[in-house]
Amino acid sequence: MATPGSAEQMQDDDQDIAERPKWDNKVQYLLTCIGFAVGLGNVWRFPYLCQTYGGGAFLIPYAIALVFEGLPLLHMELAIGQRLRMGSIGVWNSISPYMGGLGVASLAVSFLVGLFYNMILAWILWYFFHSFQSPLPWRDCPINLNQTGYVSECEKGSAAAWCLVYICFITGIETIGKAIYVTVTFPYLGVDHLLDQITDSAWGHRRLNISLHLQIYNVQKNDCERDALIVGLVNSFTSIYASIPVFAILGFKANENFDKCRNGNILRLTNSFNIGDENITLENYGDWFNYFNNTDPSEVESLNLKTCDLQTFLDESASGTGLAFIVFTEAVIHMPGSQVWAVLFFIMLFSLGLSSMFGNLEGVLTPLLDLSKLFPAWMPKEVFTG
Repeated sequence: MATPGSAEQMQDDDQDIAERPKWDNKVQYLLTCIGFAVGLGNVWRFPYLCQTYGGGAFLIPYAIALVFEGLPLLHMELAIGQRLRMGSIGVWNSISPYMGGLGVASLAVSFLVGLFYNMILAWILWYFFHSFQSPLPWRDCPINLNQTGYVSECEKGSAAAWCLVYICFITGIETIGKAIYVTVTFPYLGVDHLLDQITDSAWGHRRLNISLHLQIYNVQKNDCERDALIVGLVNSFTSIYASIPVFAILGFKANENFDKCRNGNILRLTNSFNIGDENITLENYGDWFNYFNNTDPSEVESLNLKTCDLQTFLDESASGTGLAFIVFTEAVIHMPGSQVWAVLFFIMLFSLGLSSMFGNLEGVLTPLLDLSKLFPAWMPKEVFTG
């Protein structure tokens, strides 16, 4: 039996390395790395963190963490994958035979994250197929849904998402490399068009041990330092670029809630003090409120008027799925040609999620392929992937 570091083991590893497929070209590899680095978090998490922790000031510690932590870790990961050309289990076994369990843990985490991402893709597909309706079904809230039918549609969406992922993965990087041209480039077009519409009317948060599996299909002389710099900077640029339309939509939503709050107070003041309709407006609401509060404070207090503070509504802005499936969908309703914008938006989200799935599932399949002795030799790779 070959032991780690023995001549037989090294010969087996060399044979395995020689048999590994390679990227068709450098563009496919870089786009795949960027597709994994740039994900849903760039759209719905980074802007929220930026707003919560000081706005523009947040970029200072972010840049420091990117330069001194994110990029060095990414460079190290790419270098390890390029040099050893093994999955996570093989890499940790090479470091120490006692650390192979860390590779198994990485595999398990990647699989669990893949399940999460696929459920998000199922929700996106539900919204996408309902975006062709006029009016959009979420225009009126709450949506009148048959719960049994909704669950059934989500199950179908989950199955469809897995099928699409399988089609992209069916022969490994050969098919991933082709699909990545669409899944990576389209989100930038989607954000750009969304930004145009609005104008008119640190790597550290990613999972380690994933880009390692994308690097093993490169030649060992590849300049991984340059790759780490490109991927890291593109990821950060995308976060900042995507924040522009996100902040615009959050500001729109906060201002809309602010106006709704004041309109409710205006209605109560108008009915309580028998003032003619339209005498109190959003523009003079503050003056009227101060007048009534000075002349009849007890009556004003009895109305239990809501506290309308724009900054509070901004601070309560949603993040994560709430931002994508609630705030964004409500904003799309107010755009001319809302069905078109809804379709584009959910195609963009699906592309972001799908390209991230490539990295996660590569982190599952590569270590399992390295353990191919556990599976029958007759099993084709396409069956194994399925």
